[in-house]
Amino acid sequence: MERHPNDYCCLVEPLKEITKSSISLRKDETKEYNMYLKEVIEDNMIPAMMEADLLFKCLYKRILHSGSYYENLKISKPNEFDLNVELEIPSNEIEILSTRNHGFVHVKVNQFDQNKLRVLSQSAAEGTEQSSSFYAHQLEDTLNHWLNEHRILQRNKVVSWMQGVVDSALNKLEIENIEIQRKNRKKRSGPGPGLGPRPRMSVPHPGSRYKITRSISGPAITLKVKYQISAREIRRFFIDLVPVFVFGKEHWPDPPVRQPVKIPEKATWCVVPIAPNSETLWRMSFYDQEKRMMTDSRAMKHTIKLLKLLRDRHSWACLSSYYIKTVFLWEKEVQDEQFWNKNVGYLFVHMLKRFVHYLKEDHCIPFYWDREFNLLSAIEPEKIINIGGKIADMVEDIEQNLPENPCIVENYF
Repeated sequence: MERHPNDYCCLVEPLKEITKSSISLRKDETKEYNMYLKEVIEDNMIPAMMEADLLFKCLYKRILHSGSYYENLKISKPNEFDLNVELEIPSNEIEILSTRNHGFVHVKVNQFDQNKLRVLSQSAAEGTEQSSSFYAHQLEDTLNHWLNEHRILQRNKVVSWMQGVVDSALNKLEIENIEIQRKNRKKRSGPGPGLGPRPRMSVPHPGSRYKITRSISGPAITLKVKYQISAREIRRFFIDLVPVFVFGKEHWPDPPVRQPVKIPEKATWCVVPIAPNSETLWRMSFYDQEKRMMTDSRAMKHTIKLLKLLRDRHSWACLSSYYIKTVFLWEKEVQDEQFWNKNVGYLFVHMLKRFVHYLKEDHCIPFYWDREFNLLSAIEPEKIINIGGKIADMVEDIEQNLPENPCIVENYF
């Protein structure tokens, strides 16, 4: 028999205590790390990258703060930041091509816009004997290097270039309070002929406040930053930089990708250099739309945080934060706004049941923007079913102890 939402009110206090002890972030600490992030990225890294590489300067649009921290879904210390480095391809002849790999597209650039390239190159030509057309041709040569014989954008070429730009920027930083180091650097191509110096392996600026170590993890360039506050106090934080290409509504992917009834005029989406196998596949990302969908849903965000904390306590690492968020996006679609005003005890157990459905029964969490893409496809089915079974047992135990022993929920955290 289906319980009434009020039956779960007794779980509110135990869940509130769990939130208070394990999830709540200190505002002063959050503000402090935001200050460090701004100083490292906005005040130093991005200007240095623009100075180090003309192509980066021409393509760069903005830094998009993505991930749990900026969606107010963070459950741990605010010292990990996911930043999308948004780039724009200088072309009016771009095709977004569907592929057999749902959730992924090809980006075809039929021709680069010569006028745009010349305009973008004007600043480089100022004060030199070369014309803007000279620099425009250099830019186009590098851009063409990113394309295969069918003029399809290749992930590995872009990521390699971006790594070179970051290394060049780290070498160019001549700020007294920054020390730069790199670990395990493999030989990679630089930022392109004539567009910036190749990275050096030296460690400049010794004895500084900041120490930055660069490493590579998939498409992300991770900056591990150590900030020396005093002789005894050190702050450490991590910044993942991922190059993405941003597009407007005119390049919205074709079905089966979700087609909103009305796409906002300034709506953007992007492609991220993450994909299986083929170097020409790019994963679609609709971060702006997802963030907008979750605006003013405090109860939803609170419940997501509880599910993430539960995942971490049970070491279900295969359930990424994005997978958890996706389940909530699907639920938001079928529920009215009043649903999310129910007590958090009910929402928590209800969403646990939804996870049982997706994991134990369907063995699938569909990508919200293309339901043909199973986000769990790379995970062993036995592992998915096992997690779903454990969640089912958890729900049964919690409900059997209501209302006499609501604190049973604390045993699972």
